[in-house]
Amino acid sequence: MLRFLYQFFYTPWINRIFRLGLYPFRNVFKTIREIPVSGKLKIKLEAGHFFLWSNPTSFISRKVYWQPVEYFEYIPLFYKLAVKSSVFYDIGANVGLYAIIYSKINLTGLVAAFEPSPGPYWALNKNIELNHLEGVKTYQLALSDEEGSTNFFDAFHPKYPFVRHQLGSVGSLERKPENFPSRTIDVMMKSLDKFIGEEALPPPDLIKMDTEGTEHKVLMGMRHILTKHRPLIITELLYELNEDKIEDQISGIRYKRFQIRENVLFETPTLLRFEDDGVRNVLLVPEEKLDLVAPYIKSQ
Repeated sequence: MLRFLYQFFYTPWINRIFRLGLYPFRNVFKTIREIPVSGKLKIKLEAGHFFLWSNPTSFISRKVYWQPVEYFEYIPLFYKLAVKSSVFYDIGANVGLYAIIYSKINLTGLVAAFEPSPGPYWALNKNIELNHLEGVKTYQLALSDEEGSTNFFDAFHPKYPFVRHQLGSVGSLERKPENFPSRTIDVMMKSLDKFIGEEALPPPDLIKMDTEGTEHKVLMGMRHILTKHRPLIITELLYELNEDKIEDQISGIRYKRFQIRENVLFETPTLLRFEDDGVRNVLLVPEEKLDLVAPYIKSQ
């Protein structure tokens, strides 16, 4: 019975009727913001809008639908970095939020979006199509420091087993998701240095990485890019999981480290933490490119 109710409520056209009725009250009754959304969503930007296709398994779509997209993670800072960029790599793209925003605010920029999980990869391509983005190329690929087929822990939502395309954002090459069940699937894996050589892709000047704990392996597989092309890199840190390994990868190659807090940059001498204060996002900046981010740096 409960499954039938979920299927009914999250049928896109039915969900649209309910959410449009609830939308004006989202700031009065804040529990409304926790309701998943389904179907084609229109998301406002500071200038213009974009579309996201969603189902009830998407955390990202829910967050950016009920509240302004600028409240999510570090979007306002990302705006500023995107307009100064020419080539953006979205590594762990999920449904394509950052790839889409980049393309909407930088009309001449090129994007390569990488996502190994089949559900999010389907939604990524659906969203590229919905927004008519010709400058975005997508790849169903796990970036790492090795090549070949490997196991991937693909998360799924236990409340919505009927949803074909599971859009969870916590799948990983190395660890099972803590709060969701998962299945093991085979995905293709390759180093970024080798891949862009094979595909003749332009090297990035801006990278966003969110690979749930394997960001250090992505860096290991892009040593040539790091030392020759020197991109700015936004990455997620997970306490006692990847901080020391990412620190090892950038040590000695003249990158400055900045914590991102409320869309402001705070320089830090190390990525290592002595206590767990949650997920942390940082920006890694080549010393010779500090002028690009100088307006956004604040003293501690």
